[in-house]
Amino acid sequence: MGAYRDALSYLCAVICANATIDRNGKLKIVQYATKPCDENNIETRLNNCKFSDYKVNYIGVKARFFKSENYYPYSAIEENASGLVLDIGDIPIVGGTTESKNNTLHAMLETIKQIEYVPSTLYIAPNPAYDLGDMITCKNVNNSSDTVKTYIMAYKYDY
Repeated sequence: MGAYRDALSYLCAVICANATIDRNGKLKIVQYATKPCDENNIETRLNNCKFSDYKVNYIGVKARFFKSENYYPYSAIEENASGLVLDIGDIPIVGGTTESKNNTLHAMLETIKQIEYVPSTLYIAPNPAYDLGDMITCKNVNNSSDTVKTYIMAYKYDY
């Protein structure tokens, strides 16, 4: 690992989280939300919001952990399910036995199986209480009565 930033990135991948700097200038590690913190509807959204016409959910996770001077692939995938498999790449911070590495992947799978969202671009009135990784329920999307959940993965304030 070249930097502390890399170690932090690997740690966040393994625990299914984001790392960010909070309002007080301190490092904060937050797991992906599984329950919405707020909701909005068509009246509270501004123009040009975009919602994808598909949902994202995960049924598996793959990683390559260090073994015998090389990286070796491991995976945990649910059978007979439809969804995406998250490939987190090379993770040098997970060691131990093959069983412990498989246990790590299965724990990650149990976390990411709870995540289901619709990718979107929202233009809403700013709410300083929102943090990265928060989930929001959006009602009446794409000119319909549909309700979807989406994540705040980045934000930009325009003044």
